[in-house]
Amino acid sequence: SFAEAAVAGQVTIEKFSEMTDAEITKQLVQIRGLGQWTIEMFLLLALCRTDVVPSADFIFKKELKELKGLNDIPKRGQIMTLTETWRPWRSLGVWYLWQEAAFKEENKKVK
Repeated sequence: SFAEAAVAGQVTIEKFSEMTDAEITKQLVQIRGLGQWTIEMFLLLALCRTDVVPSADFIFKKELKELKGLNDIPKRGQIMTLTETWRPWRSLGVWYLWQEAAFKEENKKVK
């Protein structure tokens, strides 16, 4: 569906560098099969945007819960509040939390 949308001109990939995350999201969310998680990963990993918070990513939410000492996995609104002070480099905070999760997983294998 993404390729078809790009060929049909519904997605303006060549203009992504000039567009905000919200503008890109607005285009991509209209494509069948692309949900919140996929779009957030695209912004974060493919476009290397600096201020993306993948609020649909379970590993990130789990690590944020532990970092902040929360009792429950945070919801989207709470995630945005908890990461507000990380602006405009929230993507970097996400990366560090993913690395923490990978480190923990690797240590489980060693033990």
